[in-house]
Amino acid sequence: MKLNKIINGMEKAAEAIDQNFEALNYENSGWVTVPLKNGSRGDARLMKIHRVVYIDATVTAASSGAGTGNANSIMQLPEGYRPVRDISLVIGTNAINGTAVIRISSSTGEVVIWSSTHIQANHTLTFNFIARDV
Repeated sequence: MKLNKIINGMEKAAEAIDQNFEALNYENSGWVTVPLKNGSRGDARLMKIHRVVYIDATVTAASSGAGTGNANSIMQLPEGYRPVRDISLVIGTNAINGTAVIRISSSTGEVVIWSSTHIQANHTLTFNFIARDV
């Protein structure tokens, strides 16, 4: 994406400004719903603006065996919405003192609850990251 430089006294400055706004807005996906997997309940959505991906999800995993790999895979991020590198992060749950470790694979897009103090609790994911080039 290339933006036009705007200078004082420029002819057709309004057109250049409009072109800049169009370039910025062109790469906004809007919110995209992501289907949940393996009997997980809740909702998940993504938005991508340029290469920044925003995740907003509240998910309850159906599986009780946290830490068993794909048994707790709750969703798969589509190509173009996957991180540059694998991500592991600690998130909160709606249980008292509840936490979980979520892992996101940069190669497959799998989002896995790797460990959770309360697997049947609501797991809330609200964060953003840089997507890898496709």
